[in-house]
Amino acid sequence: MLRPLFKCEVESLIVYVYWIKEDTYLKDFETIYKYQGRKYGMKGITITDFEKHKEIRSGFSTEKQEWQLPRKHARNLLRDMNVFLSV
Repeated sequence: MLRPLFKCEVESLIVYVYWIKEDTYLKDFETIYKYQGRKYGMKGITITDFEKHKEIRSGFSTEKQEWQLPRKHARNLLRDMNVFLSV
């Protein structure tokens, strides 16, 4: 897709950033990012995987094209950001 622009293989990500308010949720993330005294976890999914598993959000008109990643897929498809950032 973007290879002509970057001269290499690239893929876009959708990234979800979670503010971890309770320590019980720390186990859900491999990497914890700290900023201004708060803890954050990040999960991502490639656009390709999102496109394969997306569904129209219920309660919205199909004309608006509002999509979501269903929970039934999210747990298996969302990856910790260190997977995408490691070299």
